Amino acid sequence: MNEPETGYNLSMQVAIFAMRVLEVMFFVGLAGSAVVVLISFIEDGKELFGKDEPPESRA
Repeated sequence: MNEPETGYNLSMQVAIFAMRVLEVMFFVGLAGSAVVVLISFIEDGKELFGKDEPPESRA
């Protein structure tokens, strides 16, 4: 008697592996974007609330 296959075939295993790789890449990119936004927010805050410099003379 032939027993039914219970595991995934090779193409399904490759597809699941590719999904996991893309999932990790997505969350790493999301974390990197959050860091960039945080750094930009801090720099903009320094620019906005920083001490004004005197205007340069145009002589």
